[in-house]
Amino acid sequence: MCAIGDQCELVSTSKSIVYWCKSCACYSLVHGSASVVFSSGELVSFQSLLQSLRPEDFNRQTPDGLKVLLKNQSSSVGLLLLPEEVNAIIQLLSNALLVREAMALMTPDIPKNN
Repeated sequence: MCAIGDQCELVSTSKSIVYWCKSCACYSLVHGSASVVFSSGELVSFQSLLQSLRPEDFNRQTPDGLKVLLKNQSSSVGLLLLPEEVNAIIQLLSNALLVREAMALMTPDIPKNN
């Protein structure tokens, strides 16, 4: 688990926050009550996955509308997202990567994104 002092909030919206942890060099995406931790490469892969979703992938009927369920094989929980939420997270991740890269340029002890 990351130490509180090592976490830096990169970007946030009313529903989501992206943190970067200096000590473990990982990103944390918090969306609603869900939290997912990624390496730099995993974050880019997750962003690509979100960008590749098609309308037919949103096949879970909820009171809010059709959602997509995203989870990995080793977890029983996942993210249930509306198309608008997917688009917002894609933008949030793009902004987080830009902020993180800017931090690396201005702070010599922070490595650049790989």
